[in-house]
Amino acid sequence: MHWQLHGRYGATTHEIAQQVLPDLASCSVDLIVVSAGTNDITKGTPGPRFEGHLTDLLRGIRHANGNVPISVSQ
Repeated sequence: MHWQLHGRYGATTHEIAQQVLPDLASCSVDLIVVSAGTNDITKGTPGPRFEGHLTDLLRGIRHANGNVPISVSQ
């Protein structure tokens, strides 16, 4: 098994989309695990805004990586 971590400590979901998605476009992967939301809560991101940012992030992952399974957690 081989795995890679692409993340940013303290990043909000919007920041993850801006900073990490470009890294994922060049990766060949079998599974993507997204852990996001805690920093949005601590930084006071309103729920509807977080939902939109998470949707954008997942759409970006799907666009970059096709039908790779995505697991989402907080």
